[in-house]
Amino acid sequence: MQRFHDICKIYAENISPHSKFRYRELLNRIESNVRQLRQCVATHTDSETKALTDAEQTLRHIMQVIHR
Repeated sequence: MQRFHDICKIYAENISPHSKFRYRELLNRIESNVRQLRQCVATHTDSETKALTDAEQTLRHIMQVIHR
């Protein structure tokens, strides 16, 4: 996920100005997802399902912005 985030940051310059704000907002959400997943792994909590669902949803939103 972190590698995906880093690659997306590079691609941000190619996004249309109209979508760039939303794209950067989604990148920030990915960072949050990465932290959340790391915390779940470190603490062995049951909230990992929610964290994975959130991450999957964020990835879908990023793909939608890219395809526009």
